[in-house]
Amino acid sequence: MEQLFKQQSPNQNQPPKKQSCNDLKKSKTPKLTAYVMADCPYGLQMQRVFKNVINTNNAAQNNLRVEYIFNQNSNFETGELDSLHGKEEADENLRQICIREEQPDLYWSYVTCYMQKQGNSENCLTQTAINTINLNSCINDKNRGLKYAKKDFENTEKLGVSGSPTLVLNGNQIINEEDFGGRNPNAIKEILCCSGDKKLAYCNTEFSKNNVAISFSETDEQVAGASSTGGCN
Repeated sequence: MEQLFKQQSPNQNQPPKKQSCNDLKKSKTPKLTAYVMADCPYGLQMQRVFKNVINTNNAAQNNLRVEYIFNQNSNFETGELDSLHGKEEADENLRQICIREEQPDLYWSYVTCYMQKQGNSENCLTQTAINTINLNSCINDKNRGLKYAKKDFENTEKLGVSGSPTLVLNGNQIINEEDFGGRNPNAIKEILCCSGDKKLAYCNTEFSKNNVAISFSETDEQVAGASSTGGCN
């Protein structure tokens, strides 16, 4: 994670300065983006945190986004994509991107199923009633799915993001969630409420302070003793 904060520390031998509410850039409509790999245990953890935030107050959905990390050898013209955990992960990145962009109302239902069903995408496509004709068309169209994926990739390149998960506020400020309480819904709420130039509708709502499970899991509860600060690089 230290690599992600080099830009914030004039002395790279020193740990990055702990972020506070006052350090966050303000926006009329703050947007917190999680950069993840679809099968990274800690990326799944962050998606689970976002899902819990939205389940607590649906209005937060307007302030949260998930984008995906691909390897630099990916070819977005031919569709030969790669990710840290291989082609299957790259394919799932693209699948989730197409659902995010073209069937957004089903995105979180699909992701929730994917996390609970050990990554059984075929089962989850059926369970969540995804339009698979539309999805497959998106996946195979360089002017749709591959174009969306390329945009995600370009964002990671611009920001220097390589670790899953990485949080980015308003498209340009890398955030360390540990400074705000860890990988739990309340920390995400705090980041969003600190970054709005006006008070958001859910800032007085109580959100869970419990860190959630990593990797695939039928429940959201973190296993006792499990790390909650890891990442895939």
